[in-house]
Amino acid sequence: MIIKNLYTYICLLVFLSFFFLWNVKIIEILDFNIFSYNFEYISIKFNYLIFFLFFFIFLKKKNYEHFFQQKKILILCLFIIFHYLINSIYDSKFQIKNIVFIVSIPILAFIYCNYRHFLLENFKKILFIFFIFFIFFSIYENIIYNTGSCNADYFLIEVLKNKLNLTFSNSFFAENSHLAMMMVAVIFSSIFIAINYEKKNILFLICLLISIFISILNFSTTFYVSYFISIIVLFIFLYKRIRFYFYLLNFIVLIFFSSFFLQDSNCKKKITDFNVKNIIEHKVEKGSKNLTTVIYERSAVVTLRTLQNRPLGWGFNGMLKANEDLIDKYGYKEPYVVSILNIEDGLNNFFKMITEFGIFSSIIFYLFLKYIINIKKIKTFNIFVIVIFITQCIRGAGYFNGGFIFCIFEFLYFCPQNSQSKQSPSR
Repeated sequence: MIIKNLYTYICLLVFLSFFFLWNVKIIEILDFNIFSYNFEYISIKFNYLIFFLFFFIFLKKKNYEHFFQQKKILILCLFIIFHYLINSIYDSKFQIKNIVFIVSIPILAFIYCNYRHFLLENFKKILFIFFIFFIFFSIYENIIYNTGSCNADYFLIEVLKNKLNLTFSNSFFAENSHLAMMMVAVIFSSIFIAINYEKKNILFLICLLISIFISILNFSTTFYVSYFISIIVLFIFLYKRIRFYFYLLNFIVLIFFSSFFLQDSNCKKKITDFNVKNIIEHKVEKGSKNLTTVIYERSAVVTLRTLQNRPLGWGFNGMLKANEDLIDKYGYKEPYVVSILNIEDGLNNFFKMITEFGIFSSIIFYLFLKYIINIKKIKTFNIFVIVIFITQCIRGAGYFNGGFIFCIFEFLYFCPQNSQSKQSPSR
């Protein structure tokens, strides 16, 4: 029993690390050489712990065949490999880093297929442990908080900072937008738990309220826009399948967030500065705009050019090549803005997927809609997956950070023991 409980808690901590601790580095290695290939910089992060579960599967003698029964996931893995190889041959450019990432995709798929049931049954525990870590490090990391464009000193911040000498940072997240990428899905999932579980956990609810409070103190445009779009999508597609109080509470929270967003001109500027005309004309100009808006415009230009000139995409992690091609074509005078910042992730996974996989990316969006329309028995993990996908299409940091790759696997997954699950992916 002790060994079983220890194994469960190890798995909980590993998944916590995979979903939430992707900003936290275990070790950094400079000038690293392996197989005669020189890496100038390598960082090993906590989310890499997920690969230990690959060995646990064999130790526990789990059902290996189950992975090979997931034909859609297998096809996805093979397609990514084939698509990358074709593009690399065409461009005469192979990268060791990309090959390592591609090899990790089927490994992650193997892990996901064997642990999906564990996630469905234990995701509430993962969220609770996350709250403990998040609140602790928000207090422990005694740094200046509320950094970023949404940095107006609300009266509440002034009281905490000057009167009470308290600080609540964005915890272990590097940026407020990174906090938003994860916290929006956490809040939706936690509210779902609050209204659907008869046995209420008071400590869980207190942690939720404190985490919302910390999020307000480290607010961002990403947080508000993601929350707004997520609740609209959930209401449109799931309004009959989730209790009314779920939407009522989330709309109250949204109104509360709106009061902070609308009074801060720096927050709104990221949206109002966005220039569609510049995108159509393939212009990337800094001017008086904030950097976030400029990078979004650059990513949109790259995506538009991809659909026009290379509709099959640039291949896995091809966002870098697409940006380099844009710079070579137009010779921008502001190289730092257009050629350095977020050149690989494009600031969000929506532009990144379309740029790298072209018209094939439409399949992923189709699968998302099919998943959210057909899902019947909704659980906490399903809510988290839906909101994470929406949020990281607005502001993301690649496929492997924040569990985005698991969203794709979830859309493709079905249970071979139950043919009805083809109609109900959540089971």
